Amino acid sequence: MKRLDELINKYLDSDITESELEELQQLLKNENNYENFTAFKAVENRLRQISYESAPALFTERLMSLILKTNVNQIKKSYFPIIVNTFFSLLIIMVIVLIISLGNWNTNNLYVDKFLNNSVQEITSFVPLIKGVIKNRTVIFFSSIISLILLVAFYYTFESHKSFKKKLENY
Repeated sequence: MKRLDELINKYLDSDITESELEELQQLLKNENNYENFTAFKAVENRLRQISYESAPALFTERLMSLILKTNVNQIKKSYFPIIVNTFFSLLIIMVIVLIISLGNWNTNNLYVDKFLNNSVQEITSFVPLIKGVIKNRTVIFFSSIISLILLVAFYYTFESHKSFKKKLENY
């Protein structure tokens, strides 16, 4: 059956050789094979009668440009989460350093005590006002609010710049 289909396709495409044509004629002597051949021929004739509609002008170019634009937009990376994570990581490190410097650690037995005391002395010698500022809850509250406002303002500035850049690319 496969060979018959192959020969019928070659016949309909006008790619059949003389020996293949003779082989096809031998196979068509069987009534079932002949019915398959006539069905193939009817489908082929019907397909040739179908009219084709051509695509609009520059359709391919427009489609490809849209595909390329969507791929470029998917590749773009947002740096906002990285910046926020960096900000909070630095904030956590600062809080840990302040806890160490303000804490009353009783580590007389440990070797780390000397290193810690030296580190705390160095840090507090550079910033003598830290203890007073950290203990004042009003300053902490307002600095937290200002930090939050700056963070939100930076986010909206960044997003506004991104949308402006995208609008420029579209023109």
